[in-house]
Amino acid sequence: MQERAPGASRWTRLAAVGLVLGSGFLLARTIMLMAGGSLRTYSWWAAALLGVESSVDAVVVVAGGAWLVARHSGHATLALRAAAAMILMHAVRVLVFVLGRTGPWVDFDVRPPYRADYATTWSWFEVWFAGTGAALSVILLAVVWRRHVRNAKRRGRARSAESGH
Repeated sequence: MQERAPGASRWTRLAAVGLVLGSGFLLARTIMLMAGGSLRTYSWWAAALLGVESSVDAVVVVAGGAWLVARHSGHATLALRAAAAMILMHAVRVLVFVLGRTGPWVDFDVRPPYRADYATTWSWFEVWFAGTGAALSVILLAVVWRRHVRNAKRRGRARSAESGH
């Protein structure tokens, strides 16, 4: 049986709960987009990106739940790696969304028959909210990942010292 990691405390529970809630929100949002017709409206590659993101979101919900329940360092590593993939995937999809609303290739991610009416499906608040949220998620990922790596190194040094190496 794997031992609980040192510091498997309030921080671990808070991080796991945050991961489950955040990935659950993104999963719900991708499902809402797909149910709202985005798979038909988006170009094939943007629709595929949305489908892949929803799959990764679901994996993170499960991995984060396992980490929350078990609170073992092995579960934390899996959950954080899956979360890193989810955050980066979401950031790429949001970047496409923002560039498609503001960039030089307006609506490049929308199929031509739907471009004329697509501007009525989003607001500038949504563009700013999505872009800011994705950027903050990438920053938070870097902070959490750094802390996890630092703690893993500390645990490795402690094990090495205990074994006499």
